[in-house]
Amino acid sequence: MRIQLSRIIICILFCLTGTCPYLKAQIEKPETDTLSLSDFYDMTLQQLDSVKASGVSSELEKFINSLISVATQKSLSTRNTPGIITLITEEEIKTSGARDLIDVLRQVPGFDFALDGEGRVGIGIRGNWANEGKVLLLIDGQEMNEIYTANLFFGNHYPVEFIKRIEIIRGPGSAIYGGFAEFGVINIITKGVEDLNGISVSAVYGQMQKTYGRHNLYLYGGKKWKNAALSLSLFNGGGQRSDRDHYGFYNDEWADSLGAGAYASLAGNSELNPSYSNLLFTWKKLSFRSVGDFYDVTDITLIDNNKKRRSQYGINNTYHELKYDFKVSEKLKITPKLNFILQFPVRNNVPDSITRYDQKNFISRSKANITASYDASHRTNFIGGVEYFNDFARASSNGVFRVGDKNVSYHNIAAFGQGIFNLPFVNITAGIRYDWNSSFGSAFVPRLGLTKRLPGNKWHFKLLLSDVFRAPSIGNVVNSFNGNYTIVNPGRPDRYILPEKGIKPERTFVAEAEVGYQINSRMILTANVFDMTIRNPIVYYFYQDDAIRDAFYENAGINVFSNFKRTGTRGYELDYRFKTKWGSVSANYSFYSLESKPRIAAYSVSTFNRNPEKRAEVNNNQVLGLANHKLNVNATYFITQNFSANVTATFYGKRYGYDVLFTGPGKFDVDGQLIRRSPVGLANLYFHYQNLFTKGLDVGIGAYNLFNSKYDFLQPNFALNTPVPGPSREIIVKAGYSFEFRKKKKKV
Repeated sequence: MRIQLSRIIICILFCLTGTCPYLKAQIEKPETDTLSLSDFYDMTLQQLDSVKASGVSSELEKFINSLISVATQKSLSTRNTPGIITLITEEEIKTSGARDLIDVLRQVPGFDFALDGEGRVGIGIRGNWANEGKVLLLIDGQEMNEIYTANLFFGNHYPVEFIKRIEIIRGPGSAIYGGFAEFGVINIITKGVEDLNGISVSAVYGQMQKTYGRHNLYLYGGKKWKNAALSLSLFNGGGQRSDRDHYGFYNDEWADSLGAGAYASLAGNSELNPSYSNLLFTWKKLSFRSVGDFYDVTDITLIDNNKKRRSQYGINNTYHELKYDFKVSEKLKITPKLNFILQFPVRNNVPDSITRYDQKNFISRSKANITASYDASHRTNFIGGVEYFNDFARASSNGVFRVGDKNVSYHNIAAFGQGIFNLPFVNITAGIRYDWNSSFGSAFVPRLGLTKRLPGNKWHFKLLLSDVFRAPSIGNVVNSFNGNYTIVNPGRPDRYILPEKGIKPERTFVAEAEVGYQINSRMILTANVFDMTIRNPIVYYFYQDDAIRDAFYENAGINVFSNFKRTGTRGYELDYRFKTKWGSVSANYSFYSLESKPRIAAYSVSTFNRNPEKRAEVNNNQVLGLANHKLNVNATYFITQNFSANVTATFYGKRYGYDVLFTGPGKFDVDGQLIRRSPVGLANLYFHYQNLFTKGLDVGIGAYNLFNSKYDFLQPNFALNTPVPGPSREIIVKAGYSFEFRKKKKKV
């Protein structure tokens, strides 16, 4: 065992330079395959399927099977897909012991997490805050974004134990998926009856230093018959955001007597409670899926007189889809589908008046889509379709999904088309999407991708150009602000600010280029550059001016959505991957810059002042909350065929955010200040044993945040939300058992 562990350490240290003796031995091993990689890339998908059974090495076979469809809806290999792609497999998730989707996505180049409102954790991509409807999360084709503001909620939420693979576009995907796919697409495919015709149960427990980290239970069952199949996944549990101290503000009931706020521990006081179900029934080509996603968390920004955080918020979602794959001929397939999403907000332990409104408040989306795919030849494919959706929000003047005293309904009609041309000298993907929205008019979105492996099999390149359109969500419109307002009842105690509404769609143009070099059959290195320009960006921020301060008080203002003129980022990403029978090593580095791009005051690294004119910019090359530099390492070593050890680590460059500043001895002498977090690293170690004692029994144990680093989630825009501490060192134990039904013997 000691020898094997030393071998792990040596390989992690030297594999990147190619000097690892064990790797070298593997590299110098003569290849026995009779087919070169170029042979496979030039084959049609049908030809690839036939090659799979012809004696190709297992590593290469896995590589060939890494066909993904997230960028085109047509299966292509990652190197030929017209998108900057990250593929995460079930094996990678299982061997790393990832606790939730934050652990998984943190390993993706350019992806990062920061602090959203009410202590929520959201996602940023390539130096741009993306949590407000600018990244699309799909689980088995269902859009998981909350409809009102299109937000996503992270932290012990989505069930990683059910994931079969994740296909990620680290760039726009709006030509196919619409506006939420502005900066990226996260497409999660869960395990189904084709993966396990039986029953599986698993449990996870995590223990931080002062309290539990999570206790989750997963249950899956699936049965397949001749023409039908049924599967059901269930996930329920609880977790804690952290066990460290966090500053909370007293609510109105206690502020006058106790002051602005106080520090209190999050241990046992920062719940993350998920509950999830996923039902799928198929009969021949007809399928029906129903997903329930119920999630509530503690509002850690508010405390009471006992320093307890009693308020909870969240959202209950249900997703339903009816789909039919109609195969007209060998070349033509038509897929009609209907979707219905219903979402209710969750509010507990808040004033009765708010709860009453919330109980009546809901929002829904009804969608119909028909898509046709036609293989004109073995090198040419066309995809086209139309889509209609209606967003509806019930009238509410004080609920979470606040829309006013009348119901709100938007209609959107879209037509899209795409052609894939696999030509001898280059592969071309050209796409368009046309949207008409009842509130914002029309938009045309073009897309062009050129990809090819160069002769010699080693090099490949991608050139990608995309224009993106995102219509404002209902919540964006309701809370929009065009810069004009009226102070109603001036001079009276019941005066208030009435802002004029007005907001325009946001557009983004993205240019990307990728070059990849396959060093040998086990190693590949890719590098890409990107340039993102966002026009009329929709930004959530705090507004105030002299008139508001004079009419109310020094810190008065309103939180609104408005269009700003222009912003964006540019940068590059490097990705190295090594994979062989005894394990794998991957490392990636990402960098973004605002250099030469217009900057937005709400995102700029500036001194804290509620008056934007009095803020002083401190760093003109970085945004709030997100580091310029990020490095990831992921190494797995199979000590035996079933026993693996894994190390994952993430290193961040310096980051900026805001925190409270105590200006005097008084109970309300609290203001804000700009803070700078030094570079920090998060390292994790996990051991996994599959088929322990008997087939189907998997166990694992490990430690996340191994060195107990003081990592905080920082806010990415101007507001006085104090940093939310991340979890301390967490010991993770996982166990699961899968039982497969016996297949009936065929009668002779």
